[in-house]
Amino acid sequence: MQREIEALLAAYLEDRQREAKLVHDLLTALSVSAAGRQRMFDAIKAAVEPTASPAGGEIERADVTNGAAIASIVDDLTISIGGLRRARDAAFKH
Repeated sequence: MQREIEALLAAYLEDRQREAKLVHDLLTALSVSAAGRQRMFDAIKAAVEPTASPAGGEIERADVTNGAAIASIVDDLTISIGGLRRARDAAFKH
């Protein structure tokens, strides 16, 4: 009986480590994706920086890096983490 309990505990701990690695990898992928989007926003921002117009005046730049884009990324991460927690809780209730 002791060996069975130890084997179950070892399997449980291995599963926990696998889950932690999966969550870490998922968050890393989301972070890399968010960084890529931020670089795109930065490139767009650089492309619309004030430039000289033919009349000698300056053209106003558009503010494309507003807080809404960052908030959207944070919301996506929050939803993903919540989904992972619910899936984990459901898996361990059985």
